Amino acid sequence: MPTCNHCGTQWKWWQTLKRSFTISPSLPCPNCEKEQFVTKRSKKKSGLLGFVFPLTLPIVTMLQVPVTLILVIYPSLFVLLVSLYPFLIKFSNEEEFMF
Repeated sequence: MPTCNHCGTQWKWWQTLKRSFTISPSLPCPNCEKEQFVTKRSKKKSGLLGFVFPLTLPIVTMLQVPVTLILVIYPSLFVLLVSLYPFLIKFSNEEEFMF
């Protein structure tokens, strides 16, 4: 779980997930309300999660997995990836640009 760089408070899983769905690049700490920014490395790690679905599609096609099983696997995979996301996040005091 991420930790605030200002006050040292460890964020809860639900707080991290909830605040991650904002448009703003900064996330206010739930304890001290100081702005926190997701690190460049965390952005790259979480970006790789988006490739799981396209990468599994050829495998599912080659194995000729039935559609009913796909309708169970993909939502389950989505829930798993969303639940893992807060564990990949680390914060910095300044915004780090990707490039």
